[in-house]
Amino acid sequence: MKVGDWLTEIVYGINLLKELIATNHNIAEIWVTGQVLAREPLIGSFIKNNNVKCNVVERKTIDGLTEGNHQGIL
Repeated sequence: MKVGDWLTEIVYGINLLKELIATNHNIAEIWVTGQVLAREPLIGSFIKNNNVKCNVVERKTIDGLTEGNHQGIL
């Protein structure tokens, strides 16, 4: 891989996202339910302060994109 190439990885789960935030990983986009945003102020602040693209969707949308326990965030 050369400089400028992007490695894209899709991850899901609140705790994993919090770990990525804490370790300063580059996060390009987040899909999240409104319920998660309401109860997880750290995630909302991160999105706002880092100009991360955010898609607020219904849980069933994330259900259709993942396998396993996504906890309302992708």
